[in-house]
Amino acid sequence: MKVSVITACRNSEQCIRFAMKSVLQQTYPEVEYLLVDGGSIDGTVDIIKSFEPAFEGRLRWISEPDEGLYDALNKGLRMATVKSSAFYMPTNFFAAPDILARVADAFGDGTVDAVFGDVRFVRDQDLSGQYVTTPQGVLPLGCCALASCRRTRLSTLAGRV
Repeated sequence: MKVSVITACRNSEQCIRFAMKSVLQQTYPEVEYLLVDGGSIDGTVDIIKSFEPAFEGRLRWISEPDEGLYDALNKGLRMATVKSSAFYMPTNFFAAPDILARVADAFGDGTVDAVFGDVRFVRDQDLSGQYVTTPQGVLPLGCCALASCRRTRLSTLAGRV
């Protein structure tokens, strides 16, 4: 099962490299990375371009003005080639290299419509540390609001994205 990771950003030169490295460090091989930049005027686009070869064709990105975060996320969803799931990751990072593998596993049997993870705030000087999980077993994530849903289910509930 292919997983789409969508990152929406604007003027994020201070943190976009961490998000991109985090996606590259994921052990799950079937990932398309969709990056929607809102027309950055800092060094964000240069950083995106510098990472492009490392993704070996799995990165697609645009940089153009948008109407804000949700407009950018909707652009990312429209770019996605994956029909069974969509994934959202803000300009931060995954707490562990197997997060996407765990998301794909959760969707694997077709009975799960949505997966979400906790947010964990960290200091700039200490990006590692203990990962927090909830009693319900949601995915542990570092400094990242994770939401993943089955695209077909989202379209059924909310109309075409």
